[in-house]
Amino acid sequence: MLLIVLHHLCIYGLKDGGIIIQFLDSITIIGVNIFLLISGFFSIKLRWSSLLNLFFLCLFFNLLHVFLDSILFDIVHTPGDYIKAFMAFSHPGGWFMNVYFCLVLFSPLLNLAFKQMDQKLDVLILICLSVINVYLGFFLHNDVNNSGYNLSQFIYMYYLGHLIHKYFKTLCKIKKKYFILLYLVSSFITIILSYFGMKYWNFHYYNSPFVIISAVCVFSWFARLEIRDIKFVNDVAKSMLAVYLFSNRGGVATLIYKLSRSIYTFSNEILVILGFIALLFGIFVCAIVIDRCRLLICSPLLRWLDVKIKTTK
Repeated sequence: MLLIVLHHLCIYGLKDGGIIIQFLDSITIIGVNIFLLISGFFSIKLRWSSLLNLFFLCLFFNLLHVFLDSILFDIVHTPGDYIKAFMAFSHPGGWFMNVYFCLVLFSPLLNLAFKQMDQKLDVLILICLSVINVYLGFFLHNDVNNSGYNLSQFIYMYYLGHLIHKYFKTLCKIKKKYFILLYLVSSFITIILSYFGMKYWNFHYYNSPFVIISAVCVFSWFARLEIRDIKFVNDVAKSMLAVYLFSNRGGVATLIYKLSRSIYTFSNEILVILGFIALLFGIFVCAIVIDRCRLLICSPLLRWLDVKIKTTK
């Protein structure tokens, strides 16, 4: 999620920042794909409780943004905006959450299908999805996935995450330095092609082969670190969607991007770096604290609904 927030700072806050920002954007563009790889690696376990929790998460931040916009930022909302705020399934907060909701709903079917596949079928499906999303989608601009901002891309990355988990022992036989080397090469290609500009292809699209390779390499490297059993990491990870929902829209996003532009004008490079570290730290702390407050409010209701659903025949 850190990479996603940095990417948003690059394209919305510092879009005129020159080659340094373009370089940083080329590195951070992998954030969404990594999030989906994580989802596939651990698999989305759809239950009524998890679905309701996701709904209330989006509902809470929808209402929070409407409230903050009206009280703090003097942003006027139409009656339709207030109605949409309560429609968290259809208006969960940005394109990413719209598509992620669909992936969550599809996940039981995907998980069941993945479990039935042997190695030969895994290879066949991987080739088919790569042809659909990369060759037809990215290179030929087929409507099924011409940019990576859609369900087809999400299923593709979710499947790649599943494969990394399924063949994790085999991946562990590959030295970490090769993942780092491949990541550096693919990122360098993304930077070069993005800098010189390409008439027919945008190499910052999520279905760019080099963006996908970079994401797979970074995630495969981190997946081998012994951090999954660290309680603090797991607790923080639960609020990563909250960070996205808090920072990506409304007056809050406008304030964040305004602060990022101000920090970027600092004369001292050290101050710029420290300023961005402080800004990112503030975003994450605020989002996590707000999410913890949300859980205190919503948890009793979620438990009550879960009991009602389980006891309903």
